Amino acid sequence: MRRALTALIFMAFSAPALAQATHPIVGVWVTDEQAEITVAPCSAGYCGYLSKIVIPEARLVNTDKKAADIDIASLTDVNNKDPNLQQRPLLGLEMLSLNRALSANAFEGEIYNPEDGNTYYGKLELVDQQQVKLTGCALVVLCQSQAWFRAPKIDPPPIPAKLIPRP
Repeated sequence: MRRALTALIFMAFSAPALAQATHPIVGVWVTDEQAEITVAPCSAGYCGYLSKIVIPEARLVNTDKKAADIDIASLTDVNNKDPNLQQRPLLGLEMLSLNRALSANAFEGEIYNPEDGNTYYGKLELVDQQQVKLTGCALVVLCQSQAWFRAPKIDPPPIPAKLIPRP
Protein backbone atom coordinates (compact mmCIF):
# COMPACT_ATOMS: atom_id res chain seq x y z
CA MET A 1 0.00 0.00 0.00
CA ARG A 2 2.80 2.38 0.91
CA ARG A 3 4.57 1.75 -2.43
CA ALA A 4 1.35 2.39 -4.35
CA LEU A 5 0.82 5.67 -2.49
CA THR A 6 4.43 6.74 -3.09
CA ALA A 7 4.13 5.90 -6.79
CA LEU A 8 0.86 7.82 -7.04
CA ILE A 9 2.38 10.91 -5.39
CA PHE A 10 5.44 10.71 -7.67
CA MET A 11 3.23 10.46 -10.77
CA ALA A 12 1.07 13.38 -9.65
CA PHE A 13 4.07 15.68 -9.28
CA SER A 14 6.06 14.47 -12.27
CA ALA A 15 3.24 14.21 -14.83
CA PRO A 16 3.02 17.97 -15.53
CA ALA A 17 6.77 18.18 -16.02
CA LEU A 18 6.80 15.15 -18.30
CA ALA A 19 3.87 16.49 -20.30
CA GLN A 20 5.58 19.85 -20.73
CA ALA A 21 8.89 18.33 -21.80
CA THR A 22 7.24 16.23 -24.50
CA HIS A 23 4.92 18.89 -25.92
CA PRO A 24 5.29 19.12 -29.73
CA ILE A 25 6.10 22.84 -29.49
CA VAL A 26 9.44 21.87 -27.96
CA GLY A 27 12.23 21.66 -30.53
CA VAL A 28 14.31 23.63 -32.98
CA TRP A 29 12.43 25.89 -35.40
CA VAL A 30 13.79 27.56 -38.54
CA THR A 31 12.73 31.17 -39.20
CA ASP A 32 12.08 32.73 -42.60
CA GLU A 33 15.70 34.03 -42.61
CA GLN A 34 17.05 30.54 -41.75
CA ALA A 35 17.98 31.43 -38.16
CA GLU A 36 17.06 28.79 -35.59
CA ILE A 37 15.13 29.19 -32.35
CA THR A 38 15.19 26.40 -29.80
CA VAL A 39 11.97 26.17 -27.77
CA ALA A 40 12.32 24.37 -24.46
CA PRO A 41 10.54 24.16 -21.10
CA CYS A 42 11.66 26.83 -18.64
CA SER A 43 10.47 28.30 -15.35
CA ALA A 44 8.10 30.67 -17.21
CA GLY A 45 6.52 27.82 -19.19
CA TYR A 46 8.27 27.63 -22.56
CA CYS A 47 11.21 29.78 -23.66
CA GLY A 48 12.78 30.28 -27.06
CA TYR A 49 16.51 30.79 -27.46
CA LEU A 50 18.40 32.03 -30.51
CA SER A 51 20.42 28.92 -31.34
CA LYS A 52 21.63 29.72 -34.87
CA ILE A 53 22.22 33.15 -36.38
CA VAL A 54 22.13 33.69 -40.13
CA ILE A 55 22.91 37.09 -41.59
CA PRO A 56 21.35 37.51 -45.02
CA GLU A 57 23.68 39.12 -47.57
CA ALA A 58 20.87 41.60 -48.40
CA ARG A 59 21.32 43.17 -44.96
CA LEU A 60 24.96 43.91 -45.72
CA VAL A 61 24.37 45.76 -49.00
CA ASN A 62 25.74 49.12 -47.82
CA THR A 63 28.74 47.66 -46.04
CA ASP A 64 32.01 46.19 -47.18
CA LYS A 65 31.37 42.98 -45.19
CA LYS A 66 30.15 39.59 -46.27
CA ALA A 67 28.10 37.36 -44.01
CA ALA A 68 30.84 34.72 -44.04
CA ASP A 69 33.31 37.27 -42.63
CA ILE A 70 31.26 38.01 -39.51
CA ASP A 71 32.09 36.19 -36.29
CA ILE A 72 28.61 35.13 -35.16
CA ALA A 73 29.80 34.37 -31.62
CA SER A 74 30.93 38.00 -31.18
CA LEU A 75 27.52 39.54 -31.98
CA THR A 76 25.94 41.25 -29.00
CA ASP A 77 22.56 42.75 -28.13
CA VAL A 78 23.61 46.28 -29.18
CA ASN A 79 20.05 47.50 -29.82
CA ASN A 80 18.81 46.70 -26.32
CA LYS A 81 17.28 49.72 -24.60
CA ASP A 82 19.12 48.79 -21.39
CA PRO A 83 22.80 49.72 -21.77
CA ASN A 84 23.71 47.05 -19.18
CA LEU A 85 22.40 44.34 -21.54
CA GLN A 86 24.00 45.57 -24.77
CA GLN A 87 27.10 43.40 -24.33
CA ARG A 88 25.28 40.11 -23.84
CA PRO A 89 25.79 37.64 -26.70
CA LEU A 90 22.99 37.17 -29.22
CA LEU A 91 23.72 33.47 -29.61
CA GLY A 92 21.73 31.72 -26.89
CA LEU A 93 19.67 34.84 -26.14
CA GLU A 94 16.18 34.18 -24.74
CA MET A 95 13.78 35.71 -27.27
CA LEU A 96 10.52 34.04 -26.25
CA SER A 97 9.00 33.78 -22.80
CA LEU A 98 5.68 31.99 -23.18
CA ASN A 99 3.98 31.86 -19.82
CA ARG A 100 0.30 31.26 -20.53
CA ALA A 101 -1.47 28.55 -22.50
CA LEU A 102 -4.22 29.85 -24.78
CA SER A 103 -5.14 26.32 -25.82
CA ALA A 104 -3.46 22.92 -25.97
CA ASN A 105 -1.28 24.11 -28.87
CA ALA A 106 -0.98 27.90 -28.43
CA PHE A 107 0.95 29.88 -25.86
CA GLU A 108 1.30 33.60 -25.23
CA GLY A 109 3.86 35.76 -23.53
CA GLU A 110 6.66 38.11 -24.54
CA ILE A 111 8.80 38.23 -27.66
CA TYR A 112 12.10 40.10 -27.57
CA ASN A 113 13.29 41.42 -30.93
CA PRO A 114 17.06 42.01 -30.90
CA GLU A 115 16.83 43.90 -34.20
CA ASP A 116 15.08 46.84 -32.52
CA GLY A 117 15.65 46.06 -28.85
CA ASN A 118 11.94 46.01 -28.02
CA THR A 119 9.77 43.46 -26.26
CA TYR A 120 6.33 42.72 -27.67
CA TYR A 121 3.24 40.73 -26.74
CA GLY A 122 3.24 37.54 -28.74
CA LYS A 123 1.99 34.04 -29.17
CA LEU A 124 3.34 30.84 -30.61
CA GLU A 125 0.86 28.37 -32.06
CA LEU A 126 1.54 24.84 -33.21
CA VAL A 127 0.02 24.59 -36.71
CA ASP A 128 1.07 20.97 -37.16
CA GLN A 129 4.00 18.77 -36.13
CA GLN A 130 6.30 20.57 -38.60
CA GLN A 131 5.14 24.21 -38.35
CA VAL A 132 4.47 26.91 -35.78
CA LYS A 133 3.06 30.39 -36.27
CA LEU A 134 4.68 33.22 -34.32
CA THR A 135 2.62 36.39 -33.95
CA GLY A 136 4.06 39.52 -32.39
CA CYS A 137 2.01 42.62 -31.62
CA ALA A 138 2.71 46.24 -30.78
CA LEU A 139 -0.26 47.96 -29.16
CA VAL A 140 -2.18 44.66 -29.51
CA VAL A 141 -3.68 45.68 -32.87
CA LEU A 142 -0.50 46.07 -34.95
CA CYS A 143 0.50 42.45 -35.41
CA GLN A 144 2.81 40.52 -37.71
CA SER A 145 3.11 36.78 -38.11
CA GLN A 146 5.78 34.41 -39.34
CA ALA A 147 5.69 30.71 -40.09
CA TRP A 148 8.56 28.72 -38.63
CA PHE A 149 9.33 25.16 -39.67
CA ARG A 150 10.83 22.38 -37.62
CA ALA A 151 14.54 21.97 -38.27
CA PRO A 152 15.41 18.64 -39.83
CA LYS A 153 16.89 16.17 -37.39
CA ILE A 154 20.49 15.40 -38.12
CA ASP A 155 21.51 11.87 -37.34
CA PRO A 156 24.76 11.61 -35.39
CA PRO A 157 27.65 10.12 -37.30
CA PRO A 158 28.03 6.37 -36.90
CA ILE A 159 30.31 5.20 -34.12
CA PRO A 160 33.57 3.89 -35.57
CA ALA A 161 33.89 0.14 -35.08
CA LYS A 162 37.03 0.55 -32.94
CA LEU A 163 35.01 2.62 -30.41
CA ILE A 164 32.17 0.13 -29.97
CA PRO A 165 32.69 -1.68 -26.67
CA ARG A 166 33.14 -5.42 -27.02
CA PRO A 167 31.80 -7.91 -24.45
